[in-house]
Amino acid sequence: ALEYQRTAYDRPQGPRSGAAGYSSLLSYDRHAESLQGVQLETWRAQSIESELRFAATFPTHVEAPVVQVRAMQRLFDRREYQRAIVEAGKVLTWLPPMPLDQERLALNVTADSEFELQQFDRAEAAYTRLQPLVPAGGAARKALDERLAASIYKQAEAKQAAGDTLGAVDDFLRIAAHAPGASIRVNAEYDAAALLLREKQWPRAIEVLEAFRRNHGAHELAAEVPRRLAGAYVEAGRPIEAAVELERIAETATESAETRRQALEQAAELNEKGGRPERAAVNWATFVQRYPEPPAPAIEARQKLADFATAANDPPGRRRWLEAIVAADRVAGGGRTDRTRYLAAKAALELAAPARDAFYAIRLTAPLKISLAAKKSALETAVQAYTSAADYAVAEVTTAATYELAELYGRLGKDILESERPTGLDADTLEQYVTLLEEQSYPFEEKAIEVHAINAARTVNDVYDDWVRKSFAALAALMPARYGKTEIISDYIVSIAPATAVLAGPVPATDAAVAAVPLPPPVDPAIELPLQAAGQHLAAERLDAAAAVWNELALSAPAQAVPVYNLGLLAMRRGLWPEALLQLQDAEQRSAQDAGVQDALGITYRNLGQFRAAETAYRASLAVAPERAATHRNIGVLLDLYLRQPAEALPHFERFLALGGTSDKQVSAWIAELKQRVIPPAQTAGVVP
Repeated sequence: ALEYQRTAYDRPQGPRSGAAGYSSLLSYDRHAESLQGVQLETWRAQSIESELRFAATFPTHVEAPVVQVRAMQRLFDRREYQRAIVEAGKVLTWLPPMPLDQERLALNVTADSEFELQQFDRAEAAYTRLQPLVPAGGAARKALDERLAASIYKQAEAKQAAGDTLGAVDDFLRIAAHAPGASIRVNAEYDAAALLLREKQWPRAIEVLEAFRRNHGAHELAAEVPRRLAGAYVEAGRPIEAAVELERIAETATESAETRRQALEQAAELNEKGGRPERAAVNWATFVQRYPEPPAPAIEARQKLADFATAANDPPGRRRWLEAIVAADRVAGGGRTDRTRYLAAKAALELAAPARDAFYAIRLTAPLKISLAAKKSALETAVQAYTSAADYAVAEVTTAATYELAELYGRLGKDILESERPTGLDADTLEQYVTLLEEQSYPFEEKAIEVHAINAARTVNDVYDDWVRKSFAALAALMPARYGKTEIISDYIVSIAPATAVLAGPVPATDAAVAAVPLPPPVDPAIELPLQAAGQHLAAERLDAAAAVWNELALSAPAQAVPVYNLGLLAMRRGLWPEALLQLQDAEQRSAQDAGVQDALGITYRNLGQFRAAETAYRASLAVAPERAATHRNIGVLLDLYLRQPAEALPHFERFLALGGTSDKQVSAWIAELKQRVIPPAQTAGVVP
């Protein structure tokens, strides 16, 4: 082999130089058969160098193309990828061009070498160039497409690692165009969707996921698409489409029971949010049927269905679902919660209304014995229904049921008095008949007062909702001396100018004495004039105009309490108690020692059901102005009616009368009634109520 090399390369070129060079290659091959291990590897390396030298020196030799290709392949086999790429490039540019199979081999070596060197973009270019040269449908083309897809996938991974998420998405999605049959395409498109979701690219993520399901519906990853699509639809503000995906999950047998339950619940909520109540109702009905346990979510679903029935003008449907709520809560056992008890109580309260209405509808006609029996029977049914609702011990239901019970008794007493009179009675007999009616109605009137009083007494526990208020109003009509007590709201302040001083005793006789009389502090016209203007608006009943003046003055005089105090009084008179509280608290910040502000705060707190705060405010008012008559009356009302402290209330009412200087028949009646409850009979002998 060495002698052939000297002939081919060291001596002058001649006709047999090429043949000598090729013969040296053959000698290398023959000698290699006798070598092993390191010697063999060294010899093969020398052989490759000899082949490359031959192809470069004698390119026109008939064997040169074959030798070049073999050297290229052997370099690739030895993992000398960079040199293999260089030699493959020579094969591709050989003149005249080598046969097609040699070109394919060179491109394949180039692409595989670039891939192994992790130059995936160059590998992709080589595989793409090779694609048209490999017939479609065969194993070779399939393997080529797999490698092409892998080179694109690797580029996507590199971009993802570098933070170029959207670039990675584009690469993942390119695989479908360049190698649609590659096995990695499914993972690539799923990965693209996952990245888009992570980046909150909701519209594009939805597009990719929908395409994934169309193209790869049978793949195991397709099972995750509904869940991911549902989340993307929600984030994109498309609740209806999200609900459809969740319904898919709810119907998927391979999902866990808990997953299916949650999916159906979410689908119902999203259908409702998306404006499809009829579909939401179907979801909730299915939910109740399939998942009665745990009880709490199923009872919530029944409440939804009851509300949908109302919206659909379906009273029988609503009643059916309310009855189902009561029944489900009754048997919930350990699954019963405060919420289920609340819903059942509300349902029971509503279910009692038809019995109440049926009772009210019965007229007492002659003969009274027959119609009264029917009305009493209806009363028993209604009382039982409201008693059952109250038994849940849910505050707002208990107060409502108590009020309704009291009204039932009161109504029966009233209806007895107003019942149809028998015909043919003379005047004396009719008078006796009316007396009998009064005797029959009296126990029911007393029962109404007793039950309303139970409701009113709940204020001691700070329960003061609309039903308790209504019981107070009813009691005020039934027992005005005891329950008709009202507070006094002070007048608006329309001037801060002090009244003209009136001196007690003789008029000073000397200039020095006159000078000794203290002068009132000066009045700021920037405050006084607007207050007087607001007073003129009040006189003309232009309340909004007065309020506008006070608001402006409150801003321009931040230290002055009067304008916000007046705004608080206006809100009180309009029954806007939260607004009144804000204004009066502002006034308190401006003038903490103002007795009028504290008195107004007491009334406001009372109306908001904050009775302890009301007492504190009243006592603060009296601490500043112990002789303030209105506050004595107001705290008396609070102590007697709302805090149930009549003994504490009595001296305040008495002080109110004493400070007034004139007789107040209404308050006098209150005092007489209070004494009957507070002072033992022996101490009240001779006192006329």
